[in-house]
Amino acid sequence: MQTKIHSLRKLAALVLLYFVCCGASYGQVITFDDFTYTGVNDSQLLNFNKWSIVDGRSGPPQGATYRRDNIGFVTDPDDASNKLMTVSATVNGTTRAVTNARIENSFEYFTGTYAARVCLSDLPSKYSDGNVQTFYTIVSSSLADDGSKYSELDIVEYLASDKWGLSPDKPVLYTTSYHKYQTEPWRPYKTYFHSDTSWAGWHTFIASCTDGVNVKYWIDDTYLGAQSVTDNETQAGLPVYPRAPMQIAFANWIISEGGVSQIGESTANRTTTMQVDWVLFVKDQEKSLSQINALVSDYRAQGLQRRNLAGQTVITTDGAATRPGGTRGE
Repeated sequence: MQTKIHSLRKLAALVLLYFVCCGASYGQVITFDDFTYTGVNDSQLLNFNKWSIVDGRSGPPQGATYRRDNIGFVTDPDDASNKLMTVSATVNGTTRAVTNARIENSFEYFTGTYAARVCLSDLPSKYSDGNVQTFYTIVSSSLADDGSKYSELDIVEYLASDKWGLSPDKPVLYTTSYHKYQTEPWRPYKTYFHSDTSWAGWHTFIASCTDGVNVKYWIDDTYLGAQSVTDNETQAGLPVYPRAPMQIAFANWIISEGGVSQIGESTANRTTTMQVDWVLFVKDQEKSLSQINALVSDYRAQGLQRRNLAGQTVITTDGAATRPGGTRGE
């Protein structure tokens, strides 16, 4: 009997050690996606991290045209083993027709750290087009006027040709946190940072909200600062810290003021493309750029293409993807 009890205690100790060790590596709730998909019809795009591509009439701006085909997945020209997501907006120079792009996932993301490696384009400056290239988190627009629930973090909104007025027709990058907004007439309850210089090229954009008060922002390893309350544009002092679960989204859309698209006069057809290498969310923890890069590097060393909030992963081995449960993917 004593031998049996000793064996059971030893087994319990081993089980406890196993969970402690696993907790050190896998106890964090993390979403990761490096956008390794065969295309917009890949079943894993919808089923794993619940991405949805907007197709048809949507906003912003109200009633704009969004096209499913404006989202793509291409081989990284600098690394044949890597894939990139492309998010494009088009202008028909003759008819002046505009199409936009947006990809978004489920409303399951709240406090923690959000990060993405994104390549921004300065092409709109050539044509004076009002493209907004953006990575953000947001709740449903049905909550727009509910300050107790509305949450929106515009981690980056880049205009290579600014049509919002701070730096007219010059590059400007906005980083904005919202309390709420009113549509008619337009009244935003928010606060923001801006940088009136070119940000074309690859950057890692980071937002962290973990203390119940402050939303902190970084571009690469440059700390932009913290935002906690609205400025005095409409009403000062209202909290901008998230108050409800949000979705993660990427978009490339062209501003319309008074129903008129803010595009230049050129008759050339053009496509502006924002590229995304990967996106990461770590629940309830603040992560620095070096910690984020270490996580991404570790995932890629493992061949891990994506991870979801449930802790499931898709890992590539010998050119094939191993899905949760050990089944082989395409």
